[in-house]
Amino acid sequence: MLDYYGSIVKDNNQIDTEMIQYFKEYNENYILEIVNELRRVGTLPLENSVSGWMVFVRKFIIDEIKEIISKETHLSKQRLEFMKYCDSVNLPPDISQKICGFINPKIIISR
Repeated sequence: MLDYYGSIVKDNNQIDTEMIQYFKEYNENYILEIVNELRRVGTLPLENSVSGWMVFVRKFIIDEIKEIISKETHLSKQRLEFMKYCDSVNLPPDISQKICGFINPKIIISR
């Protein structure tokens, strides 16, 4: 059956499964956490027609997830480098961990 008018709704569980399959190299719960956050902030609509999902939404959401993963990976790498530096100057681990907890992801230095 053709979905010419967007009347067939794609189930959110199907979208979750599809995103988990697409990002299978990542932890399933991590991907679900991102997808649910995108729903919570309204980036991923709660209802998608099958045709709308395939034509418009899917690629956009995949790109959003890739961008989130990239930013979080970059932040984690910077925190790791900071912890290595703190260890090299013998800063107590509890202090360096506390500092890492306060690092603002918006001020990350990009190379």
